[in-house]
Amino acid sequence: LIGHSNNHSIQNTIDGFGRNIDTVVLLRDKNTLSVFQVTRTDTCKNIKFSTPVPIEVSWKGWNVKDWSASKVINNGDKLSLPTDKYWWLLKIKAPATNQNGTQVDAECAN
Repeated sequence: LIGHSNNHSIQNTIDGFGRNIDTVVLLRDKNTLSVFQVTRTDTCKNIKFSTPVPIEVSWKGWNVKDWSASKVINNGDKLSLPTDKYWWLLKIKAPATNQNGTQVDAECAN
């Protein structure tokens, strides 16, 4: 199952894309699986997560077949994006929450 992802616009971004945060709405009765695309830049070297439950994050380069690694992330944890690639995919796995309206936010943070 794919989570619902939304982009939030911000003003005055250096990279001109106007996006620095993605949100996945977690499913109440099922595990949620979603993927973010991230560009590693001088202003986005780390991704900070806001999450109501521990999640598993895996990452890989955009054009790489296999996922490089994975890590359990708790609320407020940061993931440092590796320096050997510019474009990254982050796969988020979250357990069923038994609640409506819960979400995971992934935000650029240095």
